[in-house]
Amino acid sequence: MEALSPDEVARAVELLKAAGLADGNTLFPQIALFEMPKAAVLAWTPGAP
Repeated sequence: MEALSPDEVARAVELLKAAGLADGNTLFPQIALFEMPKAAVLAWTPGAP
């Protein structure tokens, strides 16, 4: 999996702040994507969440 782009990291921080889970004093030592298990990815169908 490729690393997140700077824009993706900024958006993740923006979402966390909007949800009240972070503020201007919050430090993020790491921001990474959660990789779904392969079986779950293969079982996904269009329209499913």
